[in-house]
Amino acid sequence: MTRRKVLSVVSSLFEPLGFIAPFVMKAKLLLQELCRKKLEWDNVIDEQERVQWLRWLEDLPKLQVLHIERCVKSKDFGETKSVQLHIFSDGSRVGYGAVAYLRFVDVFNTIHCNFVMGKARLAPIHEVTIICSSYLS
Repeated sequence: MTRRKVLSVVSSLFEPLGFIAPFVMKAKLLLQELCRKKLEWDNVIDEQERVQWLRWLEDLPKLQVLHIERCVKSKDFGETKSVQLHIFSDGSRVGYGAVAYLRFVDVFNTIHCNFVMGKARLAPIHEVTIICSSYLS
């Protein structure tokens, strides 16, 4: 198990709407840790990372049973009275993410929420800060 193999598997996952983003983040975090350690592409990963990688690989087949209805409004939902788009985001030193939901309310005030899209990214290895300064003229 090498850094190259880990990257190959992680890069083979294509899911642009972000349904599996939290799952993929774990593997990307492992890759980032290997990069921080300056591990060469074809060097064998340490035991600690190997155990973490094998645990992640064990869960990978579970994605095959994941089924997501792409119709954002339920078929048996009544006449829509209002639709709202709700977006949430959060971040830390490890990563950041955002998720969007549609919230439907029908004429009977029944509420139905549905996941639309999510995105997640690792924080850069080298911390980026914004420095504010004021200039006196």
